Amino acid sequence: MTGLGTPGHTITGEPAGGAAAPRPAGPPARPARLTKNAQFRQAAKGVRLNGPVFSLQAARRPGGVGEGPRVGLTVTRKTGNAVERNRMRRRLKEALRRAPDLCAAPDYDYVLIVRRAALSIPFGKLVGEVTHAFREIAGRKGRRNRAAKPEETRRAAF
Repeated sequence: MTGLGTPGHTITGEPAGGAAAPRPAGPPARPARLTKNAQFRQAAKGVRLNGPVFSLQAARRPGGVGEGPRVGLTVTRKTGNAVERNRMRRRLKEALRRAPDLCAAPDYDYVLIVRRAALSIPFGKLVGEVTHAFREIAGRKGRRNRAAKPEETRRAAF
């Protein structure tokens, strides 16, 4: 052994037998992120689900089907200091990544507004809350959407 690579593998990382080992499928594609303030405001006009750990907002994207579902996180300053807010954000991002089936529609934008309870809840339960919230919001989408109200039912501003 020359000290290069691991035993049984060549320098390029392939098995010594010459045949490449099948690679396991990577994690599913992550949803795209909401990045602009207008995208967050548009999602706020849609369906809302309030829970003990976070509030989930969902709205159909005006442009129609695009690159798939987009998700944004909001952690306000009143929930804690910067360290705690970053911990909440990291925990929720990982819960979104590990949730088995989000039921996220490809033409919708979602915003999660995190509450302080996200720090104290066990991680397995947090993943369950995320999954439950996305399933619940998928059932509510057709019933009530503040962004899609007809003009005649809106109150006129004087």
